[in-house]
Amino acid sequence: MVVDHRAYLGSLGVAFALGLLLHRGSLRLGALVVVVLAGRSVAFQRVLSDPVRAWEHAVARAPDAPDALSALAEAYSERGDPRAEGSSSS
Repeated sequence: MVVDHRAYLGSLGVAFALGLLLHRGSLRLGALVVVVLAGRSVAFQRVLSDPVRAWEHAVARAPDAPDALSALAEAYSERGDPRAEGSSSS
C-alpha cells in the first residue's frame, strides 16, 4: 500500500523529457531537473525509512483506508506509542 510497484510507468515520460532536454543541449535545465528529482527522492526515502512516518503519510493521503489505519496503529504499538489504541478506531 505504501509503495506502488507500477511507479516506474510514470517515470518513463520524465525520463523521455529529460533525455530530450539533454539531447538538445539544455544541460543546465537538464541538470536542474535531475537535482530536483533527486532531492524529492531523498526526501521521500526519509518518509519510507520509518514505518510510522510511512503509514502516517498513507493515512494522510487516504484517511478512510482501514488497512492504512490498522497498519499505523500496529506501527504505533510496536513503538509503545499511546496513540496506537486511538488510531485504529479513527
